[in-house]
Amino acid sequence: MSSYPQSQTTETIEKHIKRAWIAAVVSASMTLLLVLLSIGGIQIIPGLDVWAIIDAAIIAGFAFGIYRRSRVCAFLLLVYAVFNEVYMISDGNKPSPLRIIFIYYYFRGFLAAIAYHKLNPRRPAPSLAPATPVSQPPPLPKCNGWFVCLEEQVRGPFSIEQLNALLDVGTIRQDTQCCPEGTQEWQPLSAVIP
Repeated sequence: MSSYPQSQTTETIEKHIKRAWIAAVVSASMTLLLVLLSIGGIQIIPGLDVWAIIDAAIIAGFAFGIYRRSRVCAFLLLVYAVFNEVYMISDGNKPSPLRIIFIYYYFRGFLAAIAYHKLNPRRPAPSLAPATPVSQPPPLPKCNGWFVCLEEQVRGPFSIEQLNALLDVGTIRQDTQCCPEGTQEWQPLSAVIP
């Protein structure tokens, strides 16, 4: 269960997501810096070698995922950080206050990512009509609507409202070619929907 109430503001959720990805970027940057110092002969943390660059890359990848509001990346980063801390303790190291702070931010970021998606659910894309493969768009039947050319296939007809919905979810873009029914005049969607 999320610790965010239904009335939680998007601003607070965004704040926790931002703190989580910033903490991950700081962690990845610190790891990379320590590895580079180690390679240069300055051994600050014993046992740190070039392979820790992989650790920095994994954390940086999760940071980017959290920045993009990914619940999966937020969860995986949290699990990765907890597992890493448990491993370090079981290897005889003391718990690191800095890593514990990072884990706290990752946990809050995970809860915020879940709350973000509860407040901003994705709309399903409208289904596309069955497509037939073409190299050139074929002549179109007469009726009201617009055809679009996606992946060298003509699909439609769609109403302007359906085209807007497809544009909103990213199925089509402003440069997607479209044609009004009953014509052969293909044009970018931006000429139809500014």
